[in-house]
Amino acid sequence: MRKPATPADLGFTSRDLQRLSQALAEAQQARVFRRLQAVHLIAQGYRASEAAQITGLSLRSVYHLVNRYLADHCLGSVDVKMLNCSTL
Repeated sequence: MRKPATPADLGFTSRDLQRLSQALAEAQQARVFRRLQAVHLIAQGYRASEAAQITGLSLRSVYHLVNRYLADHCLGSVDVKMLNCSTL
């Protein structure tokens, strides 16, 4: 059986956790909150299936959101209506 990757193995940093926590606290739409929460849970070490169950998103959506976020570590990758990546 394959050993699960740690958040650091995936590419998350402590700064990512801080940024995601702050964005969660400021989220005003449920849709945005769920998407941020999914990425935040993975960054904390949860499995994708657990994040999907907690947030109510599909497993595919969780993988997609995490991959988009890790591509540039930008909150705008999680939701296009959020702040511009260059301002973070």
